[in-house]
Amino acid sequence: MHVPVNELKFRLEKLHLSMKQEKVGAVYLCRPENVHYFSGFTGSDSHLLVTASEMFLLTDRRYEEEAQQSASCAEMVLWKKNIPETAAEIFRKKRVRAVGFEADMLTQLHFSQFTKALSNARTKDFRQQIATIRLCKTSWELGRIKAALRCAEKSFLELKHVIRCGMTELDIRAELEMRMLKYGAIRPAFETIVAVGKNSSLPHAHAGKVKVRQGLPILIDFGACVDGYNSDLTRVLFLGSMPKFWHEQMRRVLQAQSAGLDALKAGCAVCDADNAARKVFEQYKCVQNYSHSLGHGLGLMVHEAPGVSYKSSTVLEEGMVVTCEPGLYYPGKGGIRIEDMVVVSRRGASVLSRLDKDEKSAVLSL
Repeated sequence: MHVPVNELKFRLEKLHLSMKQEKVGAVYLCRPENVHYFSGFTGSDSHLLVTASEMFLLTDRRYEEEAQQSASCAEMVLWKKNIPETAAEIFRKKRVRAVGFEADMLTQLHFSQFTKALSNARTKDFRQQIATIRLCKTSWELGRIKAALRCAEKSFLELKHVIRCGMTELDIRAELEMRMLKYGAIRPAFETIVAVGKNSSLPHAHAGKVKVRQGLPILIDFGACVDGYNSDLTRVLFLGSMPKFWHEQMRRVLQAQSAGLDALKAGCAVCDADNAARKVFEQYKCVQNYSHSLGHGLGLMVHEAPGVSYKSSTVLEEGMVVTCEPGLYYPGKGGIRIEDMVVVSRRGASVLSRLDKDEKSAVLSL
């Protein structure tokens, strides 16, 4: 995936501003998504060192040609003994006195090597600053996210025509993932969840050999990765008919999602959206069957900031892309979850997903 030069320039400007505000002379990035975000590099096993005026991609000969093609804006440095020593050498040459790190990405060994080499340097955890920079998506990023979404949706619509009694969860997963690859995905965004019957009460179920039967919920949580950006959707299907109990749960979930969507506005706290959905379930006395938060941010990563939870006070900003996915789960029986992707604006949440989610669209003919 080629990232336009003006897009990379815009990102680096935000990073340099943050570095200036936090008074660090360099930022050292290890997470592959962040290395890609600021340099355009499409390989792996490489780190990025950014100073106020330069950018160094620390990699090895396996990625030399790929680095030249995808990260031409960064100076390539081929590490020899190990990356930490190579990075520390650059720090010393540039006389860096304060360095921002991703604290969750460095091993204890690597961190000790850095601090030993830079005994006089100040270190700072820079995870929050990086997450803040990536929070709001540009129009270019939004285009990539929409492409990933359209790929997943087209694949799902085709899948609905091939599901039959006797198919296993793994059969359905294979059919869906094959179609996503056919329509432009470089890979599924995550391990596709297909959960039939009582397995659908597990929010993160793994597809197995359980077979589809009439009247059982078929929960499918899926997404495509296109140009490095991800989509994430959930729908629940029924073959032949939807039992009365599940009709009732579907209506509750859709009502809760509607309440959550109404609260996803720029300037509002994410906890307000989660609480709005939670209040619907409290009204029906089933909130104890709602076992997770309302949603999460996504982009280069399937789960990234902001988390849309009642525990968070993060204020929504225009351009954030988040999911809205309330669910109800009944152990031993099954569950219902409906998930859509939205982009936040001052006028409210603009739903990016186009898939139908009413009760009629959830029932497949035998």
